[in-house]
Amino acid sequence: MTTQYQKDRAAFEASEQRQRNVNLLREWLTHHHPDIPVCTAVENIFREYMDFEDPLTVEDFEFALGNLGSMIGRQRIPSEAETKAALIDKIVELTSKDGKSAGTTFKLAVSGGRLLQWSIPLLATWSVPQLTELLNEIVRKRTLVTQSSSELHQIVESARPNYGYPQLPKQIVRPGTVRAVPLDAAYIRNLGVYDLKKLIRLYGGQQVNTRLAGKD
Repeated sequence: MTTQYQKDRAAFEASEQRQRNVNLLREWLTHHHPDIPVCTAVENIFREYMDFEDPLTVEDFEFALGNLGSMIGRQRIPSEAETKAALIDKIVELTSKDGKSAGTTFKLAVSGGRLLQWSIPLLATWSVPQLTELLNEIVRKRTLVTQSSSELHQIVESARPNYGYPQLPKQIVRPGTVRAVPLDAAYIRNLGVYDLKKLIRLYGGQQVNTRLAGKD
């Protein structure tokens, strides 16, 4: 005879295993298939095909993807050259006067804290992290001027290039549970270092920072 305890324990362990598999699926997609969005729709396709109460591996997911490929939509990931071009265009747009962009000195952390004088021709030689740092600094300086809060929000939003991260969900199911809870600023603040880094790895630091600031 199966006791209620055994039933509850089995249900709990099954829930734990499902969550471990979901976490592994998300990490695998993020690192090995960035062109596949990490979202509920994709997860459901895998759930319907596989038993998530069994211990699964990345090899299992690779095999499943080979059979499910036609059912899963893929998103185009911008190349590094395209990302750099988008960043440079936004920098020029935010700093140009009468169609010209004057070189301005910014302190870039990615350059060891040195002050670098930049100009449009020089930007083409910079890395994506350097360009991102410069763009963030430009946006930050603009926020200190006479913009209204709504205008500032639009500036920050428009200044973000698309790196292919999936949209940060509004709710999340915590490991070991089956009920979704709000993925809000309070939830993020209570995360441990490992889980916070994991969230940023999955959805990008920009989205996480925006959620922390209560701007979405």
